[in-house]
Amino acid sequence: MARAAREEHPPKEEILPLPVLRARWREAVALFGADIIDRLLELARRAAEMIRARVRRVLDIAVAVLDVAKTVYVHHGVFRYRHLLAEARRHVTQTSLGKRAEPGLPEQTAHQAARAHCRNLGGQSSEG
Repeated sequence: MARAAREEHPPKEEILPLPVLRARWREAVALFGADIIDRLLELARRAAEMIRARVRRVLDIAVAVLDVAKTVYVHHGVFRYRHLLAEARRHVTQTSLGKRAEPGLPEQTAHQAARAHCRNLGGQSSEG
């Protein structure tokens, strides 16, 4: 699957350094005027706001649980429950786009991640 994806997808564009991007921005301002560029920027920001307002991201708990366990395992290998909880909080915050999430959702996600995808190696409480 990875090979097929590499062969089928066009190569990514090169990321331009910040000084090059700034130079291009100055060229656009010089060519079109600051007022037009400012209005285009404002229109783009408003369009993005409207899209975010209409699209409500939904947290798929099963995906969140797996993602939290996977991320913590990759970063820590051996970890404690508090690492799962911190990652669950980050995941829920990112998925909810700053809107209030269901109370207790990070804790529920961390608990399910611990139960479904982790093993207690130290004989201590999973809360430590």
